[in-house]
Amino acid sequence: AAVFVSTKKAPKMDSIKCLTCRRLLQNFDESIEPMLKNHSKDSDYGILEEKVQDKVSSSCLFSGTHYNTTIRKNCHKFLENHEDDITAVIVKAYNKGEAFQTIYDPICAEIVGVCPPGVNSTTREMALDPEKQLRSERPPSKQVGPIKYTVASTFADTVMDKEKDVFMYFAYPQSTFHANFNKVYDKVGKTLSECNTIVLARTNAAINDIPPPFGTHIKSSSLVMYSADNKMNPQHLRDDKDGELTPYDVLDFLYQTVNKRDSFDCLSRLGRSVDLEKIQSR
Repeated sequence: AAVFVSTKKAPKMDSIKCLTCRRLLQNFDESIEPMLKNHSKDSDYGILEEKVQDKVSSSCLFSGTHYNTTIRKNCHKFLENHEDDITAVIVKAYNKGEAFQTIYDPICAEIVGVCPPGVNSTTREMALDPEKQLRSERPPSKQVGPIKYTVASTFADTVMDKEKDVFMYFAYPQSTFHANFNKVYDKVGKTLSECNTIVLARTNAAINDIPPPFGTHIKSSSLVMYSADNKMNPQHLRDDKDGELTPYDVLDFLYQTVNKRDSFDCLSRLGRSVDLEKIQSR
């Protein structure tokens, strides 16, 4: 009888496709794992599946896979072919109570098929530092004033602080928006100086490349809240009036979007003590 021998080469750990998948797993650590930790097991199964699929579908936007063209193309191809299967295996493992360290184990080897078996949390190292590919100012030697100045290399550390409600102003200094808003923002900063769980930050988006997934959609002046314990669901101040906002407009938005109880309480105290006439004017 004839013996047939497979000529298909076994996937290698150091291949570009396996590297892509390992970085994709790192992206899952940043986006899916925090969401699963905050998910209520009492909620509907379909809601969990929808949440996971939403995170999976946007996973290639993170810095580990976004800046290298080949890796980015591979990542989108993986999701194009395997998004539903990846979502299903994560939801199934979570519902079975598997540890986060092993919940993604089958993805690269069995589902995508580009890595040898055993690719898990211990093999997700970065071969390149994506921050080196970001255009960034030097971080300030010290912070001056109530608004924290953030650059590309410090952006993620500022925004991802789970214990803080972080309100970020993406500034384009030559814009009309900036001329209208910058001094108003400084007033807000002085007003909130005693609210320790609220961080007001500013970055010059014209000369700092904001790391994915935070900045891939930022093309003009923007005001965004990254709430504590809910960092991957940023909330935008949509009615920004091209920067012609009052301190009251900003404080009201913060009141509606902060997540920490201490932040909410501090804003409530301010609401009872500040001169409303002063903060309702520019």
